[in-house]
Amino acid sequence: MASLGLFNYIDLWFRFLQGVDFHLGQVHFSLLQVNRAFFLVLALYWVSKNLRIFFHFWLTIKSGVTSAVQILLYRLGSILLVSTCVVIVLHYLGLDLTVFALFGGALGLGLGFGLQKIFANLVSGFILLGDKSIKPGDVIQLKDTYGWINFLGSRYVSVVTRDGIEHLIPNENLITGEVINWSYSQNLVRLRVPVGVAYGSDLEKARELMLAAAADTMRVLKDPKPAYLITGLGDNAVNLEVRVWINDPQNGIASVKSDLFRGILQRFRDHGIEMPYPQRDVHLKSIPEIPFRTGPEVR
Repeated sequence: MASLGLFNYIDLWFRFLQGVDFHLGQVHFSLLQVNRAFFLVLALYWVSKNLRIFFHFWLTIKSGVTSAVQILLYRLGSILLVSTCVVIVLHYLGLDLTVFALFGGALGLGLGFGLQKIFANLVSGFILLGDKSIKPGDVIQLKDTYGWINFLGSRYVSVVTRDGIEHLIPNENLITGEVINWSYSQNLVRLRVPVGVAYGSDLEKARELMLAAAADTMRVLKDPKPAYLITGLGDNAVNLEVRVWINDPQNGIASVKSDLFRGILQRFRDHGIEMPYPQRDVHLKSIPEIPFRTGPEVR
């Protein structure tokens, strides 16, 4: 544009663009309108991008809403901005927006059949963000997958396990399947550690040692305090159980059980509490002698 203005060709260029026209049904527009619409798209894109940045900053710093609601509002705001920009450009070109009603209905019908799973995941993602049942940072378990939510996407949820493996789980699975949320309303989780001792062992001493091991285990809470129970009389041992509470399941559960098992085993060894092996009693019965007669010798 600067070069055309320098050589006084800008009016000639505008007349050329105005002379190249197109017809789309009953709508008539020129190449000059298309050129201006292109720059309008660039300007609207720049404005919408900065508005989204400002909106995201406001949601994160000033709004005070939860992270799940922040993501939901940000996505709805982005969709609204993009839709507004498209409507403005189409209106500038003079296109009748009612023409797109029939086309949109046919397109929606086709997408409903062909992209059913994708749209199911999209809708499920908005439902998850709206009902706040799952939010970033929650510790969840879905079948054999256990970890904390790293990211809530439009199509999937990113779950990172303790092994550093990132699972991308479709949103529909979280809506229709059974999900254990370890930190939905609170972070308190109770762990059960079963132990078997021999029948001749001092159960009161075993109780003291198990509770002492629980008290010395890191991450085990003092309140609610650990509990001790006799859960059954097995074939080879008295079945005991110590129950403890933790409030940080996102840091893993197996490590707490491992430390507690190690503490109980060491104390049992130091105080002579026997943890028996499976035993079987085998009774041997002799077969009584059965008298028998032989027939006459055959020659």
